[in-house]
Amino acid sequence: MVDHRSDREELAGTNKIVMLDNRVLEVYRIKNSMNLFVLRDDIKTQPRQSLLPYTNIMYIKFVSDADLYNTKGEFADRIKFRLGDITSVTGLRYIWIRADKKAELFYKVLNSPARSEEYNFVKASTAKYLFGMHLKPTNTAADVTTDNIEKD
Repeated sequence: MVDHRSDREELAGTNKIVMLDNRVLEVYRIKNSMNLFVLRDDIKTQPRQSLLPYTNIMYIKFVSDADLYNTKGEFADRIKFRLGDITSVTGLRYIWIRADKKAELFYKVLNSPARSEEYNFVKASTAKYLFGMHLKPTNTAADVTTDNIEKD
């Protein structure tokens, strides 16, 4: 019996894996196990039930339009996620927003629509959790005060 489906990108927590087609490594998690999987191609009879995704990536859904930011708190003009968009995120951290004069919590987006990989953060307040691994912030709001920002 199996209870979840996944693939190599979801298990690795990144889409920066080269060489293999993702379909080759689609897997099912063995029911009631934490980390035992079987390749989809090794199962003779495919599951008939709908399987929940198993992932080491967190997915969010935007509850409002969301600008993309860099680690300096600067946003990319005219590039944003729209209300209802769903995306995967791999990090959570506080970033100082100079215009607002405060630190805000941001998600690091796995696949940013910005041309520059520098702009890959969205405000956490613009999205809600859908499924996947829960993230913990890598820093605190106190770590990104104006005094600490100017030292960088």
